[in-house]
Amino acid sequence: MISPLQGDPYGSHWNAFAQAQNNSFAQSYLGALGAQNAFAQQALAQQAQYLAQYPAIAQFPSATSPPLEDAGISAGEIIGHRAWRCSTGGLLQSMAVGTIWPPDEPMTGDVRRDGVHAFKSQSDALTEYALTACRVVPVAIGTVMLWGEVIEHERGYRAEFARVDRINLICGVGFWRERRLLRRLSNRYHEKMG
Repeated sequence: MISPLQGDPYGSHWNAFAQAQNNSFAQSYLGALGAQNAFAQQALAQQAQYLAQYPAIAQFPSATSPPLEDAGISAGEIIGHRAWRCSTGGLLQSMAVGTIWPPDEPMTGDVRRDGVHAFKSQSDALTEYALTACRVVPVAIGTVMLWGEVIEHERGYRAEFARVDRINLICGVGFWRERRLLRRLSNRYHEKMG
């Protein structure tokens, strides 16, 4: 049996065929493959020598190693994507429960029961809610900062606290009305313009 460190010149059976056909291109190509193979063999030999000097590095953790302990601590906010109804008073209203988002304080929720929901991607928020927009009740799509206890789901998050970060677009209205609504909501929620 040939050791992997000694190697087998891959394509050696093709080399005899190329010589029999007098194909110089195939011979040079196969020669290059042989050079690459020799280089790979040399690198493997050097790696094996290194690992032989340090046996602790060569050992991989067993499949039964204990799971990492959850410290329950993370730093910073998570950015999520949301959709809101634009209320007649110029405030953002949750799509599912109709709660008005206060402009000057974070939205809160008990993360074990309901929490504040947000999608991981803007496209998910658009897919879920943009078609419900109409000229009577436009839908705002934007981002929120999530913090506190945050539970990650397949397509989104459920958080203890959230604050409006940015409103990117308004669905269901014309261009000029969208611009006016964006400006009004941005001023009210002190956030960045979309």
